[in-house]
This record gives sequence, structure tokens and C-alpha cells, in this order.
Amino acid sequence: MIKVLILKDFLLQKKTALFGLAYSIFLMAIFNSTTFSSSVYILCTVAISYMLIMGAVAYDDKNKSDTILNSLPLQRKTIVQAKYASVFVFGLGAILTIGLLGALLKAAGLPFPGRFLNPTDVIAAFFSLSLVSAMYLPFYYRFGYIASRLFNVVFFMLAFFA
Repeated sequence: MIKVLILKDFLLQKKTALFGLAYSIFLMAIFNSTTFSSSVYILCTVAISYMLIMGAVAYDDKNKSDTILNSLPLQRKTIVQAKYASVFVFGLGAILTIGLLGALLKAAGLPFPGRFLNPTDVIAAFFSLSLVSAMYLPFYYRFGYIASRLFNVVFFMLAFFA
């Protein structure tokens, strides 16, 4: 059943995934000449995955999915496990897409990204994504979508100014 819930989260966000692809090209171009150029793959992966997580919970709130899912013979634990598993599916999809995109852009001779994806990027991206989702999802499940939007704004302000 977890696979079906992950598939639901993934299928609802086709447009968000396409926007994430365009956004990653933008991030690669912007961060190419800054001090963050060495971590551009990590930043892109976390940004796209976080965008997809936010989109998934937004669609759940908009469509009242929690009411529907709670009426099914599912344990709450299964629903939460599926949401956490979808984080890693989104992360895997993002890292594969970013790695392929970076290789294509590098092979095309463009000045960005400065290098290819390496295993350290993958490990750091999943570690960062785990930290971000470990902060956001419990807050979302405890206080709901509206309060988690406020958390999102505060979180990004703190991350930006840090």
C-alpha cells in the first residue's frame, strides 16, 4: 500500500517536476560562479525534492486526502511511512535528473556545471534531504498544512541568512 501512496504523490506533481527541472538549470547557472558552485548538485537535489514534498502536502490539503485516507482501512503509521518514503523517491528522482542534466550540460560545453556529479554529492544530498524532511514533516503532521507554510517561510529565511 505504501507504493500506491508514493505513486499518488508522484503522479499529482507532473507540472511541479517539470518546473523543478527548469529551476535546476537556473540554479546551476546562478551558483556556477559563487562559493556554492561545489555544492550545486546538493542544492538542486534538496530544492527540487523539498519543492515536491511541499507540493505533495499541498495537494493532500487541497483535496482533503487525509479524510479519504483515514476512511480507508489503513493505519496512520502506513500513511506517514509512505510520506517519508516518498521523500527518498523524490530525492532519488531529483539526483538522477540533476546528474543527467549536469552531464548533458557539461558535454554540451556550457560553463555550468563546473564538474560532474560524484558520490559525495549523492550522500550529502540525501543527508541534507533527511534533515530537512525530519524537521518539516513532523511539524506538518502535528500542526497541519497552514502552520507548516509559516514554518516553511521561517525555515527558508533562517537558511538563507545563515
